[in-house]
Amino acid sequence: MRRLILGVAGALVLATATAASAFACHGHHGAVEKLTGTASGLSGASGSASGTIAAGKPLSGGTFTISISTDWTKAKSGKHGSCAPATGTVSLVGTDSSDSITANLHGFTCTVTDSTHNVDAVFGARAKVTGSTGAAAKVGGCGHVFVAEKTDGTAKGFASFRRHGAGYGAHRHGRRHFHR
Repeated sequence: MRRLILGVAGALVLATATAASAFACHGHHGAVEKLTGTASGLSGASGSASGTIAAGKPLSGGTFTISISTDWTKAKSGKHGSCAPATGTVSLVGTDSSDSITANLHGFTCTVTDSTHNVDAVFGARAKVTGSTGAAAKVGGCGHVFVAEKTDGTAKGFASFRRHGAGYGAHRHGRRHFHR
């Protein structure tokens, strides 16, 4: 089971990095959160996941919600399933509701054809932070989100975000780049 999931996750990470290269994400971690909860419809055109932030800093003990839309008309099939481009949003809120991170997601959803591993679909994406407040205020720029939906409807995953000024966009390495 672990080998299959790691293989699918590896392919997903490579595909996500290639397709979302506009979201250059370099620098130091600002937040790494472990996600556990429930998911539904990740293998369909639209899906969601929600639950608890099981561990991490600075939002441990809070909640998360992920909503995605997948374009299966652009799917690529392989030996262990199919992958298609997906977009969505994520919201993470700490135990104090003033501590939060919101982001837009661009990545891939993959279905898994081997049902012996109890995994229905996985979603992985690069994240562009659209807001961060409270204890998470130093988080900004970009990050990554990964969640797996098991056949029993449970979900596990992670969210990892960079600190502000950690090499994103026009301020990369302290220089401004203008194109005329």
